[in-house]
Amino acid sequence: MPKTITTIEFTPIGGGALRTWGLAGFNIVYHCIYWFFTYLYSIISLYKRKGVFTNNIGNIKSTQSGFTLAEVLITLGIIGIVSAITIPTLIKNYEKKTTGTRLHQAFSIFYNALKFAEIEHGDISTWNIEKVAPDAVAWRKEYLEKYLKISHYTKTYQKKHPYNFNGTDKLLYPLIYMLSEGVPCLSNGICFWMCYHPVYFYIIVDLNGPKNPNKIGHDIFYFNVNWRRDKLKGGLLSGYVYNININSTVNQIKSACNNTSTDYSNGRTCTELIIRNNWVVPDDYPW
Repeated sequence: MPKTITTIEFTPIGGGALRTWGLAGFNIVYHCIYWFFTYLYSIISLYKRKGVFTNNIGNIKSTQSGFTLAEVLITLGIIGIVSAITIPTLIKNYEKKTTGTRLHQAFSIFYNALKFAEIEHGDISTWNIEKVAPDAVAWRKEYLEKYLKISHYTKTYQKKHPYNFNGTDKLLYPLIYMLSEGVPCLSNGICFWMCYHPVYFYIIVDLNGPKNPNKIGHDIFYFNVNWRRDKLKGGLLSGYVYNININSTVNQIKSACNNTSTDYSNGRTCTELIIRNNWVVPDDYPW
């Protein structure tokens, strides 16, 4: 009887990271320009009704009063203030929505790859990971590569090194790729690398590739590969990294996902924070 697995399928958004973020910026600018000219048109319409643009014909002059320069400047100033307040909010809301969607997409891709690898190699607990995984490149090629759409490798991280949440400490894990073939990137723009330790094994994803900000919890996120089948670490792939597990509270998760700690691991539990909010970046997320 063949194994049946449940997979989550996602279509790459906008044809890749670059197009996704580019389209976002275009839409925001477009709507800002649209509303600006809508306001401007309203002002001009009021001017016309008040006779500001009425020409003199012979000796007949319009007796209607128009707006003063001060009134025009005040109106434009109000429009500028409203735009300054709303545009950053629109951008942040879009980034939050995109981050949650892309993170869910990345989870689906690697979860499916692991499940297909289990069909070929058996349950992950029998993969002898302790001997193979220390060489993360060899492990990826043996178990996962055929199930991932790797489009290219990049060594850009040699110059744009990933950092922790606050940008105060560098990550060392990409070095193995930097010194060999480079960090692998998928066809949808997501780049990734792996980190093995005797007590954990992580897949680390960069949702927008080498582009900024290159910080954990912003565009870089951690997934735990539960190769020991530890019930406290959830299923095959999860956000339960380090000491975080199914019993951890939101406050415990936030202890390693905040904008005050300068610890090198700060930001690594942010994945679970977003997962628990149904793959949506919470309103109180520490950006």
